[in-house]
Amino acid sequence: MGPNRLAEIVAEYLSERAPRDGVAIQNPSAAALSFFALFRGPHQYKAIWDEGYELSDDDLRAHVTESVRFFLHGVGAKTAS
Repeated sequence: MGPNRLAEIVAEYLSERAPRDGVAIQNPSAAALSFFALFRGPHQYKAIWDEGYELSDDDLRAHVTESVRFFLHGVGAKTAS
């Protein structure tokens, strides 16, 4: 499964789930791509530029937790009327 298909799956999930949770997502495809960008963000760039860069399991968990929290807060900021 390629990255585009995974983004499509997440966009479909957001399209179906958001209304049930009272959240308005104007562009589920863009929201899905933003979600993935949060994960790749700083650690991907560090790994590209620093061959010895490593991320511990604890740091990885903390990063994923914070990324999900940030995303949900951002999407939840706009509620459906």
